[in-house]
Amino acid sequence: MKPEKGTRGTKSGDNVKIALSATFGLEGAVSKEAAFLGFQKTGGEDGLVFIRGEEADIAAANVWLRTADRVSLVLKEFEALSFDDIYEALYGIEWDAYVEKESKIIVSAKSLNSKLSSEPAIQSVGKKAVIDRLLLRRGVNVWPEKGSSLRIHIKIKKDRARLFLNTSGEGLHKRGYALKRSRAPLRETLAAALILLSPWKGKEAITDPFCGGSTIPIEAAMIVNHIAPNRHRHFDAEHWPSFSKALWDEVRGDAVAEEKKSGCLITGKDIDPDMVALSRECARRAGVMEYIHFEQGDARKIISSGKKELLATNPPYGERLLSQKEAASLYRDFGRAYQACSHWDLSLITGYPGFQKIFGARARRNRKLYNGNLKTYLYQYFGEDNG
Repeated sequence: MKPEKGTRGTKSGDNVKIALSATFGLEGAVSKEAAFLGFQKTGGEDGLVFIRGEEADIAAANVWLRTADRVSLVLKEFEALSFDDIYEALYGIEWDAYVEKESKIIVSAKSLNSKLSSEPAIQSVGKKAVIDRLLLRRGVNVWPEKGSSLRIHIKIKKDRARLFLNTSGEGLHKRGYALKRSRAPLRETLAAALILLSPWKGKEAITDPFCGGSTIPIEAAMIVNHIAPNRHRHFDAEHWPSFSKALWDEVRGDAVAEEKKSGCLITGKDIDPDMVALSRECARRAGVMEYIHFEQGDARKIISSGKKELLATNPPYGERLLSQKEAASLYRDFGRAYQACSHWDLSLITGYPGFQKIFGARARRNRKLYNGNLKTYLYQYFGEDNG
């Protein structure tokens, strides 16, 4: 399914370079989503999609993007052959624009094929430069590291450095509705990508037969009803002195005004009644309970309605919940059940090795993705009338 086409993008004001972080394998999904939302895309590379925009675009990207991990400002790009280069680059930035009276300064670093290879040392030098600058500007001798966080990332590749300032704070997959009782959850950004990369148009019914904590049905409900996924959470950039709180409130208000009911039938099923109850609770927390029907059900006994549907799911597998033997038996039985519904589309994420052989059918498409640090694959099976 394609995201709703938008008209966002910079028209006036300060035009800055913005980096959208993407999970490995989802760069294309993030790029397409940004384009359809109306952002001014300028390029990309492994793990990153670049756009240009102003403060309103930064706020909108944080509130609206479903598949990106975070939104960062690209503050500076420079040659980094020595630690002096790192210090001078960071010391030369007016951090007052991004720092409150008190803030925790968090600096991370990544170095690839570069002269400066010690990431802890890069982090230490970078943090010293930021704090030295703040001490000078504020006229104090000690910097109180408490309160909100300022998250800075230095990435060096082949001696060229980029300096990123995280506007999101915690990852954008943290929508605020998931509960820790949910078993081995699928990241929200990955669940949204599963839907957006499928042939689903938002009109056919969609069912998750292994719904667990209901991440996939919830993300599907937000997509099809044009609900901004991060409308209720907060972001680091909201605390920055140079950013307008009123503007962020306006972006959230506009997002709520853009919601529209679709009437699409979305169903979440699980064999465990406790998971069904948990799914309902998560859906209520996400504000989409009215759009999803939950019921107890066995995925090995799915019955075709005769109409076109999408099965979208993340079944349990060995490293998560079942032994390899149990997972193989479950996948084999689920594959047999799906054969009776072969006019349905199926989009499935699993880390189980050799899934296609056990399932009994080769996927039309598959791609490697990461659910956190766990390697998984997205398998897509298209119903008969999809060609």
